[in-house]
Amino acid sequence: MLDNFWINIDPFDAYGQFCDKGYSYRSVAFYQNSSEKNLIEKSILKLEKKFNKKVVTYVRKFDKFFMAETRHQNYYKEYLLNYVAYKKACRREEILKRIWSK
Repeated sequence: MLDNFWINIDPFDAYGQFCDKGYSYRSVAFYQNSSEKNLIEKSILKLEKKFNKKVVTYVRKFDKFFMAETRHQNYYKEYLLNYVAYKKACRREEILKRIWSK
């Protein structure tokens, strides 16, 4: 699951993700127990070694899940054209390819 998580974000962007900037857009990996926390931390060390860069993704204990607003549920399906335009304008695929094709 962690491998899938990493390839879908930019773990080196301290300001957010793609077009979305600010504290609430920073990437975070949540854990529920010490085993999960250790897996995340080991994974981060592996990435930092591979890329020779500091991973800025937060590591936080899971507390409470907040469901996104209704309009955000299945957004890519309900508002496909908006989603595709956003994704292209933010260069999401280009950035991910640049990071992860190394």
